[in-house]
Amino acid sequence: MTENRSFFVFDLTGVSAPITAATLNLFNPNTNPHPCCQGYRSPDATETFNLFDVSSPIDALTAGGTGLTSFFQDLGTGSMFGSYTASAADNGRTIAITLNANGLAALNAALGHVIAFGGALSTINGAGDQFLFGFTTASFAGGDVRRLDLTTSDAAQVPEPATLTCVSLGLAGLAARRRRR
Repeated sequence: MTENRSFFVFDLTGVSAPITAATLNLFNPNTNPHPCCQGYRSPDATETFNLFDVSSPIDALTAGGTGLTSFFQDLGTGSMFGSYTASAADNGRTIAITLNANGLAALNAALGHVIAFGGALSTINGAGDQFLFGFTTASFAGGDVRRLDLTTSDAAQVPEPATLTCVSLGLAGLAARRRRR
């Protein structure tokens, strides 16, 4: 059984006004007619993806490596920033995760800096493939597979989504995947 978790790193150096709302948009591919390669796959009708704070050093997180079990643990625990219940109906579309009060507080604490979010499926169990955002690449979404949309108290301060740099999208399997062999 293998479980992967994701991380998303965003550069907030161009944002100085308080953030009043935020949505993380993640593209979930649909590779029909190849059912083996859907973005969502599970024997269950739905799976829940949770977004968490990340306390690991961002430089070390993006550098990667092997044996980093503390990083893996960090990506799926801690303060929850948002949640989304996904299904096969989400294949081929962008999933919007609205950040909660914890997420907004973390974003505001990170103004002028870089911030990371961790992601994990919390409902995976049993046998069979269970994943979300599987097979995600820029080519599936015309280059835009993730975007953080912000609303600030000063609308002039918000960078356009294209200029809000995503420094890294982590772990090749994206989100989570568990397989029993």
